[in-house]
Amino acid sequence: MPVEPVLERKVELARMTHLEVPLACAEAGGVVVIPIGATEQHGRHLPMSTDTITTEVTVLRAAKEAKVVAAPAIPYGNSRQNIGFAGTVSVRPGVFGEFVKDICHSLHRHGFDKFAVVNGHGGNAAPLTVALEEFHLETGATTALVKCWQLASIEPPPGAPPWEGHAGRQETELMLALTPEDVDTAEYSVSEPTVELGDMATLAPPQYSPFDAPITVMITAWESTVTGHYGDPSMATVERGQLILDTWATNLAAFLSRLKAGEVKQSLREGRMPPH
Repeated sequence: MPVEPVLERKVELARMTHLEVPLACAEAGGVVVIPIGATEQHGRHLPMSTDTITTEVTVLRAAKEAKVVAAPAIPYGNSRQNIGFAGTVSVRPGVFGEFVKDICHSLHRHGFDKFAVVNGHGGNAAPLTVALEEFHLETGATTALVKCWQLASIEPPPGAPPWEGHAGRQETELMLALTPEDVDTAEYSVSEPTVELGDMATLAPPQYSPFDAPITVMITAWESTVTGHYGDPSMATVERGQLILDTWATNLAAFLSRLKAGEVKQSLREGRMPPH
């Protein structure tokens, strides 16, 4: 009697036995998704786990739709820009990058050869870019870095402040849709950056719009805001949060399905790149 496919029952690597993992890897076409968040301050109204929760939910929903394997979420990252606020846990970028590489190498050893690392925290972007480039060069595995917050573009509501960002309206909307009991609505406040950067600059790591400004200035969240957030969380709605999550999961699933089908190609050349 045929055994029901592993990925029809579960996609979480952590829930599988070691006998199920090779079967799941084959069913997934070698695709594994790794969600990465952070444990850091999110203003006076959102929990430390905001980035991890929203990214993990997105990954699990997309993995189930695309029938690929989801690795356990990594709840820590490079959060030095938020270290001035109590509770923030930060890992040095070099250590963090090597940690993620070790996870990827472990999974690669067990047969996975298509990696999608889904990042939910801006401060992780730079160290992940370096680490995943190294991993790709070391293994040849197809490797993609996904910015979770850019998987959907939803127009802001009328009257929204131009400096929406970290722990602002959108992240509040996400948490209202996922864990409303963790949102302290009594602490809502409009928070404007306390630094003047000009029209061409933004913070690094990016904390508020515009994220694609040509100039980045190294300023911590403690230096640039009083409350730890940017924007007006009182404008958040559950409906918008659900729409964003739905769109994130749908768009990520579409990419994972293409990755699984072999439609995402890193090169049309044959063979491995020669060493130099």
